Amino acid sequence: MAGSVRLRMPELVSACIDLSVVASAAIRKLVATGGATLTVDKSGGKEFDPQTVADLTSQHIIVDSLRAHWPDLQIIGEEGVLEPDTTLVHHPNFGLLESFLAAPRRAGWESAWDGDLNAKNVTVFVDPLDGTREFTEGIHSAVTVLIGIAYNGQPVAGVIQQPWYSTDAQRCVWGCMGIGVHMQTHTDSKVPSVWTECAAPKVDPGRNIVGTSRSHGRAEIDLAVKNSVPTDVIRSGGAGNKVLQLLDGVIDCYLSASFPMRSSRTHIEAHKNLVLQRYPVPGTKRWDTCAGEALLRASGGTLTDREGKAYSYVYDEAAVFNTGGVIAVRSEEALPHYVAACTRPEAAL
Repeated sequence: MAGSVRLRMPELVSACIDLSVVASAAIRKLVATGGATLTVDKSGGKEFDPQTVADLTSQHIIVDSLRAHWPDLQIIGEEGVLEPDTTLVHHPNFGLLESFLAAPRRAGWESAWDGDLNAKNVTVFVDPLDGTREFTEGIHSAVTVLIGIAYNGQPVAGVIQQPWYSTDAQRCVWGCMGIGVHMQTHTDSKVPSVWTECAAPKVDPGRNIVGTSRSHGRAEIDLAVKNSVPTDVIRSGGAGNKVLQLLDGVIDCYLSASFPMRSSRTHIEAHKNLVLQRYPVPGTKRWDTCAGEALLRASGGTLTDREGKAYSYVYDEAAVFNTGGVIAVRSEEALPHYVAACTRPEAAL
């Protein structure tokens, strides 16, 4: 069966939307029943990096369900390679976008994606519960479920699901190159049937609100933020949460730290070992940014490293760290300003 299952982008995006909603509902249920935050510290005694039952449950729902239908699909999840749990496999609705992609939207869909895709060219990046540290502290507003889809190494589609958009409501935000970004709130595990297009927030030339981490502060980030001459700074948890702040027009730029290793052979080997151990280090990883970058690119923004260079999202377990830091903006035209702020001689994210 592995070689006979068709892999098509509309079905894959539909499945990811559905599974993000199911995972979100499972996370909320675990919190309601008191079993969500049983915690293991992945740091090995370094900076606290928690893993909870909710993280593992969400990853099983997403990864095991995708692999049950597409055994050859390349997937990289934050929690590593887990032993499959068949009790958490969900059979998603692969046809969610059939009516949505009717004309005239079909014209915006990449023509190459209307046919079968080679699974070797597709990689799915999953952060089953982004903002785990905030989650364990009860700051549920920072929590998101992230599923990003890369095609030929480029992020082309993404889903960001908010289990706690408000006390009672969840929100699903998804997008794809060519058809924009869409969202809807919901109160249960049923996927919304009607979607609202997210209009790009108006850019105020007199405003420059910068978002950055609340829990991974470094002097280099503070200097880069200062160099950008912000009118305000918002520190919050979760990479997905900060991308949503960009899409919602709450902030104008999101800055994140880099991975603090150089490219010597010794450091490269250490880098690979850290990946295999899922060892916590400053900065974001590909599963933190793939979904968000796809949404930003679909809405006129972008996400790059500190020099304005794009990251590659190919399937490579040893290359998941965003080593050059992150600059994310809701308007691509604004990128040069923040690159300059981050690359001044005294600044290094």
